[in-house]
Amino acid sequence: MGTMKTKHYVFQIFRAAFTDRLVLIIVVLMIASLFVILPIKSCSNPSATGGGEAAEGPASVSTTV
Repeated sequence: MGTMKTKHYVFQIFRAAFTDRLVLIIVVLMIASLFVILPIKSCSNPSATGGGEAAEGPASVSTTV
């Protein structure tokens, strides 16, 4: 019965390590997908994000000064 107990213990450790790694991979993929999706959204419609207006703002100020 001793070998069954150690096998179960090793399996428990393996399962815990596997789930920890799985959660880590999921979190990394979520963060990576955010960085991939945000530039695509800003490039697809720059008028909604206000990026074009923000770029024109300092240029007009520098010409008046």
